[in-house]
Amino acid sequence: MVHNLIAADKNTIDNADYGIWAERSQVMVYNNDFKNITNVPPPLGTVPTKREPCPRGTAICSYTDANYYFAELHIGGMAQNEANLFDNCGKGVVSNFSHHINIVKNNFNNINQTAVEVNDAEWRNIKIDRNNFTAATTGVNIWNCVFSPVDVINNNFDLANKTNGTAIILRAIYPSGPCTNAQCAQQLYLQLQQWHSYR
Repeated sequence: MVHNLIAADKNTIDNADYGIWAERSQVMVYNNDFKNITNVPPPLGTVPTKREPCPRGTAICSYTDANYYFAELHIGGMAQNEANLFDNCGKGVVSNFSHHINIVKNNFNNINQTAVEVNDAEWRNIKIDRNNFTAATTGVNIWNCVFSPVDVINNNFDLANKTNGTAIILRAIYPSGPCTNAQCAQQLYLQLQQWHSYR
């Protein structure tokens, strides 16, 4: 858990390659500022030892493997002083493989690539709710989350300062189990309410 719910007592992470790096973990992040988390190239001649699951310049990177079922990612919340600020980052939050996702009431400003990216979360609950996305190239990108209920609700997207800005990208999202058309519509629940995209 990375948080302090007293407004004046918060973590500020500034000028880093990564803000938080989590592996096979249950992560709760409240009341933090992530600033200037940008893609700083490694020194010339550096040979990478492994393929990184998130690019440099990611404020929160969380990953697991397909066989680990306990990973969770809770970023922000409804209570006072739980919101996080992401300002001038390459990417805001990136989740790879099977996580339960709850990203609520955060502020994403000037995100150079994707503010929230969720990849390969099968049979998981995904909720992205009441966040503000300002000047992000992509607000939310959800890919290959089969058999997972996905709620993207009550967010505000203002992409006026980005060329070809996209609020939400969905790829390979399937309903949870056999169903009729009406049941599939209920199970595959992507609700886009009260969001705005300006050019």
